[in-house]
Amino acid sequence: MDIEGRIQYARGWGVVPEHLAKLLRHHRLRCGGADRIAVLSAPWQALWNAGLLLGLSGLGGMIYVVIVLRRARRQTDYQPVLEDWLWHTVFPLVSYTALLVAAILLPGHPAPALFVIAAATVLLLFIGIHNAWDNVVYIAFELSRSQNKSQD
Repeated sequence: MDIEGRIQYARGWGVVPEHLAKLLRHHRLRCGGADRIAVLSAPWQALWNAGLLLGLSGLGGMIYVVIVLRRARRQTDYQPVLEDWLWHTVFPLVSYTALLVAAILLPGHPAPALFVIAAATVLLLFIGIHNAWDNVVYIAFELSRSQNKSQD
């Protein structure tokens, strides 16, 4: 089911569609680790080629974190708490920055750079799992809240 289908399904349950669309889009962008695996698995003639693509991925992720930060500060529907700031901005920024630095170091120091790339990818995976769980809990509470209001 695509995003529009999920929004229609959630709308039938009383979940605010705009919130669900933001959560699903954000989760899909954050969890993409397959690009790094594909880049590192390709038979490159030189390491700087892989470093360039990984560096662009890290830079793109850093830019996206800044966009998320600005949107989170502007929105008024929900006041983010420390956990939200950590899991949606700080941890992703750390992992994307580590990815960018490792990409720069990859041609000269491949072994440590590959460990940093692996650590950044695993951190992004954990962030994605945590944020997906957070989304499920949020949607479940919104569902129960709307059902309780309709019963009153």
